[in-house]
Amino acid sequence: MKSVEKELKYRLSQSDFIKFKEFLNNNKYIKVNSFIQINYYIDTKNFCFKEKDITVRIRKIIKDNDWSYEFTVKTPKGNNLNDYYKIKNEYTIILNSRIATNLITKNDFKKHKDIFSPIFNDMKLKVDLSKLNVLGELKTKRELYIIDKKYEPLNIDLNSYLKCEDYEIEWETEKISNAQKKIERIFYLLSIIPQNGCVSKNTRFFNKYL
Repeated sequence: MKSVEKELKYRLSQSDFIKFKEFLNNNKYIKVNSFIQINYYIDTKNFCFKEKDITVRIRKIIKDNDWSYEFTVKTPKGNNLNDYYKIKNEYTIILNSRIATNLITKNDFKKHKDIFSPIFNDMKLKVDLSKLNVLGELKTKRELYIIDKKYEPLNIDLNSYLKCEDYEIEWETEKISNAQKKIERIFYLLSIIPQNGCVSKNTRFFNKYL
């Protein structure tokens, strides 16, 4: 499915991340879901996607001893309004387990060109499927909280990749301006200062990978 992703994104220190979660739990904000997701990042040996700020990934979602797979392509869409607001074109499809496992273990994207060529063409990307490789993974423990019933859930993410961890808050919503005021009000109350210029999981992974 093709869509436009609009989200607020903040990286926190470990201590501020713990403080933020404690605030949510102590003030009876409702945790509505939690699960594990693993992003398998895809690029060429020359990192043609990274150079253009394009994300290509397979995501495995693990919940209640069950799992599912998605394939996603994200491309930049205009300029971000501020350091914490990200907007991208996104195309996501569901993959069955057999195909996803084959891609992750064998990089056999060309074998499934009937699936992937139309996606890259739709996103106006010229891609040689035979040159695509899964280069590594990022594991996220995600918890979802309701901050306001009029808004989508807030994502609280603990990320592990390439022998490091980081801590992140994401809020995907159409009501960006008001949502930003709400979350930054909490930051103010808790004396939390987010790290400057939060970049995507994909970019952080490849910055560490290289």
